[in-house]
Amino acid sequence: MGFGGKIYENNWTYLGRRKVLATINVSTNPEFGGPSLWVPHKTRWEVRDTHVVLVQPKADNHPYSARIVFIDAETYWTHWMFAFDKQDDQLLRMNQHFLKYSEDYGTEPPTQAPYIKQDFSKSVGHQVFLHLGQVDINAKKPHATMTHCFTNKREFTAARAKQFYSLRNMISGRR
Repeated sequence: MGFGGKIYENNWTYLGRRKVLATINVSTNPEFGGPSLWVPHKTRWEVRDTHVVLVQPKADNHPYSARIVFIDAETYWTHWMFAFDKQDDQLLRMNQHFLKYSEDYGTEPPTQAPYIKQDFSKSVGHQVFLHLGQVDINAKKPHATMTHCFTNKREFTAARAKQFYSLRNMISGRR
């Protein structure tokens, strides 16, 4: 939704920096609230400095006319993405990610996924943000999809990291 990895399939315009409200360090997988239960609540929100990028697809048959992506200036993680419908240029989708700081697993018990037991203590000591989930709201239906991710820090060899983050791999759209 936000980046997608296909650099050459879009035109990119840097719009500058903006401050946004984001769920950068939730205490656990958040509950949802608001009128339709689509917004993380009872969780930590922060004002974050972001880079704002306008992404316009080159393909005529792409469903979006444009996307506006808000990328954290410190972590380079996408906080928000707004996609506009090609039919009428109105807001179509809104996507928000929520993260957790790895060191908080040392003091806050993690929420376990149903049917799966993970050892989140392996993430402590790496001082990284872990992706806990996201909410994707379709403004026209209206409908939302919430996902919860149960992640640990991933170990990479130097060779695997070079391959994983190569320009060739990123432009192919594979992860």
